[in-house]
Amino acid sequence: MSITIGTPKTTTNNLLFYLDANNPKCYTSGSSFCDNIIDNSTEKTNTLTNGTSFNGSSFVFDGNNDYINLDLSNLPTISNTYPYSIEILFKSDDISNNDRLFSKVNSISSNDVLSIGIVSGGLPKLKIYDGNSEITTTNTILANNVWYHHIITFNTSGTTTTSYLNGEFELSTTVYATAPIAFSDMGLGASYNLQFGGFWDGEISIFKIYNKELSQSEVTQNYNAIKSRM
Repeated sequence: MSITIGTPKTTTNNLLFYLDANNPKCYTSGSSFCDNIIDNSTEKTNTLTNGTSFNGSSFVFDGNNDYINLDLSNLPTISNTYPYSIEILFKSDDISNNDRLFSKVNSISSNDVLSIGIVSGGLPKLKIYDGNSEITTTNTILANNVWYHHIITFNTSGTTTTSYLNGEFELSTTVYATAPIAFSDMGLGASYNLQFGGFWDGEISIFKIYNKELSQSEVTQNYNAIKSRM
């Protein structure tokens, strides 16, 4: 199945959660929350926190304390089940910072954490932090003020990730500690449980969660659906 967000279409097979700041079903200007587009039964309130703003097509984060607190309480159960995929459309105003696009935590004390952000102290690449290791997910050096479409998939055992940037395959990586997927305590634009900094300095326009491993053709389809916005 697919739905039209402009032309062409984005796939919605196994799509659980879908924020798109460019879609009025997701966000109305002046509001303090945004809704899951794909949910046809129960509204989910995702709160724009500490002044996170909206510029007409994306959510804007100031790098100081802005984030979006995601309400995933009514999602179909996905805890302890693989595969899944995460998709983000973003740009950074300061790629040199150790900022997080997305993070979730089950238990900080046991390092049960999944975070996607920018590598600090080196090349500005996206990374996954799975609690025991930092795993680079792109070979591409990122730049300030450039839009990127990034998809990361987890296979059926949750031990291998495959990443794509702007519709193209980047790399496959072994996850040394099984990344947590009980989608709670989760946010956009901040680190871990939203109290450890790592606040995003830039914009996020789209965020999706699928409970499937997207194929290359589906990745290409989703990129083609939004590339005119980049």
